[in-house]
Amino acid sequence: ALIEALGRFRKGCEIEIHTENEYVLGSLAHSLAGWAAEGFKTAAGAEIKNRTEWEIIWGLIKGHTIIGFPGKHAYSDWLKSELENRG
Repeated sequence: ALIEALGRFRKGCEIEIHTENEYVLGSLAHSLAGWAAEGFKTAAGAEIKNRTEWEIIWGLIKGHTIIGFPGKHAYSDWLKSELENRG
C-alpha cells in the first residue's frame, strides 16, 4: 500500500505517513538511508528482509520530505465509514 501511495506523487512535496506499524515508521525515519548506503544489507552483510520493497520505497521518497506519525489519521475512520455506507 505504501509503494502504491508513494507512486502517485510526481513533484517533490511533504508527505505525511500515518501508520500503526512501528517497524515501518522506524525504518523510514532511522534505517532506510543507512540500508541504501550499504546496498540494502545488514551490518553482517545479509540482505535486509523485503529488500525489493525497501529499494522501491527508497526510490519513491527521493525529492520528498517524509514525516511519519504513529497511529491512524482521523480521516481513516471517516473514510471507512463512508465506504461501508455505500457498499
